[in-house]
Amino acid sequence: MMSRKHQAPLSRRLNSQQSRRLNRRFFSWLGCPMGLPFVRLSFLIVVLCACEGRIERELHRGEGEARQGHWLEALSHYEKLLKLDTSRPELLKASREGARIAYFELKDYRRALVFYQNLAYHSQDPSETLQAQRQVVAIYFEHLGDYERVIVEAGKLLGVERDPLLKIEDRLKIARSHFHLNRFSQALYEIEEAQRVPESKNMQFDLMLLKANVLTADKRFPEAVGLLRTLMKDSRDRAIKENVPMTLAVCFEEMKDFSGAVRVLESIESESPVPEYIKWRLKHLKERMINAPGARGFRK
Repeated sequence: MMSRKHQAPLSRRLNSQQSRRLNRRFFSWLGCPMGLPFVRLSFLIVVLCACEGRIERELHRGEGEARQGHWLEALSHYEKLLKLDTSRPELLKASREGARIAYFELKDYRRALVFYQNLAYHSQDPSETLQAQRQVVAIYFEHLGDYERVIVEAGKLLGVERDPLLKIEDRLKIARSHFHLNRFSQALYEIEEAQRVPESKNMQFDLMLLKANVLTADKRFPEAVGLLRTLMKDSRDRAIKENVPMTLAVCFEEMKDFSGAVRVLESIESESPVPEYIKWRLKHLKERMINAPGARGFRK
């Protein structure tokens, strides 16, 4: 029996027993017996080192191809990196370069979308996150015409955007998307929400024009005519460039007010960039006036 003098303290013996139990649990988790320590751990370390090597290799190759202007080859390397841990700083750099190459150099907007989505999700820089999300919305709206996704992605921006003018632009994209999807009541709701923002005064023309177009498509012609006349009165030059008189003439024609449509087109005939088309439309309207039931002929 060990003498008290040489016997280890009780606390130390207990700690030793606990340590052995923890070791057994640890090696059991690794799937290794106690006699083969760190086998699985070593394998994990090898895998991690190989992953690190692959990251460095793909980044180096991508940067090299980009310096030579080999955009497709560079993009291929950056896309391989998206399959790895995309939240790492060096891989975020790859996303920035991949987005730039796909969007600006190759005009391949679907491939650019993936990189911008990664930046919007993983970037730790709030301003970069917002800018990437705006690019996601722009790609869906301007290049892919996926209006359902525009509504979803622009809705995310509304929750975090602080600039009131940018919020109005987001609302406009959502409203236009509903318009393209023939959801006229939802489009009008988004327009009216945007108009409630005090800063919307600088964007009233765009908001009113979109609202008039929605009302026209929804066959609410008298309401559309009121807005279009206001635009012609307050911003005549811009209204002519935006084809407001043509829309106004269509509204009058749909209301069977052919003389009203004629007056609108005659008032801008000398200012129109397409006078031949205006002459053709006037001829068509006058013929309709003559042939309308109960008509007595057109008089100047």
